[in-house]
Amino acid sequence: MKKIKDFQNEINELEKLAAQRYLYSIAKRFLLANLIFSIPFIILYFILSLFFPVLIDYKIYISITISIVNLMIMNKYQYEKIKEATIIQEQFDVDILQISWNPYLINKSIKIELINEYNKKYLQKFKDHEKLKNWYDVDDSNIPIEFARLICQRENIWWDKKLKSLYHKIITFIPIIVFFILLIISLLYDHKLKVFINEIFYLSPIIIYCVDQHYKYKISLDSLDDLNSKIETLIDQAIRSKLNPHELTINSRLLQDRIYYHRLNSALVFDYLFKKMKDKYQDLRVKSSNNLIEDYLKIHNNPQ
Repeated sequence: MKKIKDFQNEINELEKLAAQRYLYSIAKRFLLANLIFSIPFIILYFILSLFFPVLIDYKIYISITISIVNLMIMNKYQYEKIKEATIIQEQFDVDILQISWNPYLINKSIKIELINEYNKKYLQKFKDHEKLKNWYDVDDSNIPIEFARLICQRENIWWDKKLKSLYHKIITFIPIIVFFILLIISLLYDHKLKVFINEIFYLSPIIIYCVDQHYKYKISLDSLDDLNSKIETLIDQAIRSKLNPHELTINSRLLQDRIYYHRLNSALVFDYLFKKMKDKYQDLRVKSSNNLIEDYLKIHNNPQ
């Protein structure tokens, strides 16, 4: 079998990574547009209405229009791109981790022409695949594929949990901060508190966006907690030889099913935060994987 550390850097696999990264970036553009119209635009319109009372008459129409567009259009196209990216990511994992494709999970794979199209767009932006190399931080030179793929699956779960945890904290505080900012601005311009509270309805896009994002991240984190518990148990069983290679492979495929569904329904994280967190936690992730590999080798190279 090919070693993951080498296989993942072959050109065909890098093209899959490039395509899925570009598709995720498109989905994040819809998320950004949703964010801009739900929060900064509504805040700006609210402030302008203090200076230009004529705008007050249009507040309800602006609010309803933004809410409908975000819920019925933005989310729809965002989900379509996430689904394509998730399927390509599954194709990459199936190849690299050398596990069977589950036709009951995904009816059909993404056509190579679509992968080539989005890979080309990725290269137009980033010039090469350098940033995508060594996607998994695992040195599987001395460990079997059954254990190596568990380490990679754990990296997926561990990394996503770090990102989602931070972003969930941010999105939880946004509505509170926005509320007090607008309250202070309103009171400074002689709006009575009662008037401000009556106008909360017009801030519904902010409320809808933040509540929607809050529950999406909460669901993602609950899913990640469950996945993390399962992968830690599997790794412990692999280290202590409680499961044979065939049983580990079956469990990895079942776990991969859960990872796919998690990715498909998981809330997105903006690229800026992704890069910032990657730079911060890269070494910690590598060290964690290496420690588990060392634990495995200690027992399996020195059987009692």
